[in-house]
Amino acid sequence: MNSRFSLSSPATPPRKLRAGGAVIFTIALADAAFKYYAIHHLPDERTAELQSVLAFALHRNPGIAFDLPIPLAIVLPITAIICAAFTQIAYKHRSDNPRQALAALAAVIGALGNGLDRLINGFTTDYIILLQTSAINLSDVLILVGILGVLWYDKRNPSHRTARY
Repeated sequence: MNSRFSLSSPATPPRKLRAGGAVIFTIALADAAFKYYAIHHLPDERTAELQSVLAFALHRNPGIAFDLPIPLAIVLPITAIICAAFTQIAYKHRSDNPRQALAALAAVIGALGNGLDRLINGFTTDYIILLQTSAINLSDVLILVGILGVLWYDKRNPSHRTARY
């Protein structure tokens, strides 16, 4: 019996799920490129003319969501714990609920993108300004879509609703 991994293995995710993973990684790479561009080329949001619903400017977020000023020494360990929990969800459901696993992976990749940004720059680089008040980046979108996907696909998975004895 050949113990090497085979592409025909039942554990291999379907083509659509592999494509979903590729999209997640592409978004994460685009986010890193946009963060670099924002730091080096975009005007600071305090000096930019933000007169539309959607604008692009540099916002340095020193804390977590909504600019809550939480020290980096607290944010990074919390990020690591949350990433570990979502990685466990992704691993646990890779076979029985692969869409939920993919959603968990999206949240982890987004959190790692923002965590790495905090580690390198001391802040999270946001570059999309919404309604002249909210600043986000693509990692934030991955996190939000990932969390909502985990909750959505958990609710839709019938195996979680049956009691196991």
